[in-house]
Amino acid sequence: MSARPANAHAPFGDAFFDYFELVRANDDALREAAYRIRYQVYVSEMGFEKAEDCPGGRETDLYDRRADIMLLRHRASGRFAGCVRLILADADPARPFPFELACGRRVEEDVRSRVGEVSRLAVVADFRRRRTDTFMGLGAPIQAATNQRRNPVTPAFGLIFASAWVGLERGLDAVYTLMELRLARLLQSLGLRFIQLGDPIDYHGPRAPFRITRDALESPEVDARIRQVSALMRAHVAQVW
Repeated sequence: MSARPANAHAPFGDAFFDYFELVRANDDALREAAYRIRYQVYVSEMGFEKAEDCPGGRETDLYDRRADIMLLRHRASGRFAGCVRLILADADPARPFPFELACGRRVEEDVRSRVGEVSRLAVVADFRRRRTDTFMGLGAPIQAATNQRRNPVTPAFGLIFASAWVGLERGLDAVYTLMELRLARLLQSLGLRFIQLGDPIDYHGPRAPFRITRDALESPEVDARIRQVSALMRAHVAQVW
């Protein structure tokens, strides 16, 4: 599918959905596709997980049983470019979120049912090979389009915002995530005021737990381009969720 003609009045990042579409992994086949993307990225490409711990070429865990999973499909090829999940609270408070185990910090019990955790973001190598991209395609989340066919928003950045809106549109008060410090600094420089909840830990590089709220995404302090991308993701999440 070709990109739409350039429109000076179109929201920044509008071309993203000329190239990609969000797909809710709401059946076994789609969830299987996400597990295989995660294996490709976390085991084969990054070496973060061991192959012997992921039988059958699938990277999955117990948290997937209580997670909403989203895929990103490349329209032109029909291939899945990446995935992300939103883990919801377990009915048993003794079963924590993954970031709680990693950081040794617990969510207050009176708000646990109203929060979720974004995790397992994965974008396959073919879709993060621009020269300006770095680890997982996050190093340059937005950039000026050099021509009308150029998509200025990376797949990883789109998935981050989409997954946050999945939680907020479900009625959650906030979503949590373990975020790379360099990504957090970059987003903060663009006006996104995520709340850091603990000291950094070494989890495939320095990361810290952050809380993302609706107010943070909609704040007038946020760079106008980021607000436009966020609004686009929110609208498309509402269509598929």
